[in-house]
Amino acid sequence: MSTNPAALQESRVQGSVSFPCSMYRADARIELPGRPLITKNHWHRSLEIIHCEKGLFQIGVNMEIYNVAEEAFFFVGSETLHSVRSERDYLEQAVLFDPQMLASLVGNAADSGLIYPLTRGEFSLPLYVSAAHPAFPAVRDAYMRIVRTFEDAHEIAVDQFRVSAPHAQLRIRSALMEILAELSETGSLQKADGGIEDSRSVALKEVMTYIERHKNGKIYIHDLADIMNMNEQYFCRFFKKTVGRTPITYVNEIRIRDAALRVASTNDPISTIAEDNGFVNMGNFIKQFRRIIGVGPAEYRKAMRSAG
Repeated sequence: MSTNPAALQESRVQGSVSFPCSMYRADARIELPGRPLITKNHWHRSLEIIHCEKGLFQIGVNMEIYNVAEEAFFFVGSETLHSVRSERDYLEQAVLFDPQMLASLVGNAADSGLIYPLTRGEFSLPLYVSAAHPAFPAVRDAYMRIVRTFEDAHEIAVDQFRVSAPHAQLRIRSALMEILAELSETGSLQKADGGIEDSRSVALKEVMTYIERHKNGKIYIHDLADIMNMNEQYFCRFFKKTVGRTPITYVNEIRIRDAALRVASTNDPISTIAEDNGFVNMGNFIKQFRRIIGVGPAEYRKAMRSAG
């Protein structure tokens, strides 16, 4: 059984073609009460800086789950499988960018010694920077300037913050370069090992892609286990350890997220939405919807219409 893991690669344009940089925010204070933050496993070509500002988080990076209970920054490299999860009282931002946008037109020592090697994957960013890290104060200061610049621009497409004004773009480029400079000065940038990606990580991407493609139909554990050449029992333990929840829970979350978008944006009968998203039992659909979204589908539709 073969799949194409590129099918689950995030294809959204970050920012714009001329300024490939964007920001996302998750704030429990403006979400429906009880709604958790769940960013499913995905990967993209952009570099990403995740700021866990407030709350308890589970950050998944490739084959590991990191429990975060204090303010910290996670640096996610290009093509790296990752996810973000928090149950309540969370505040988080993510800035995505293509490092090529930081290079100058004429070329200089910073370009040849830092920007271009980073673009080519010759440097690896630190996995995370917490308050104990020597670069933390400067990284936080520069990052918050990026956040404020995106906020002040008031350019939001669905959930993506963008900037188009030249002065705003220049401020963001400057702050990103300041972050890289601080990481370089504190010795936090390391030469990449150049090794081949962990075969289990590649296979896990294939599992995620298979789930995405078949999420509206029947998904059997033995098919997922076959992708990774594991027996079902070992696969379930492996998946729970690396993803942070069971395969069934993960599938339900993918389905409910898709269903919630349709509940909020259409007048389609909820029973039809449930069936189209792979739920044959309406009671189980409502139960899972309430667990993942925080309220039932009818309440969610009403709340979204009132908010709009």
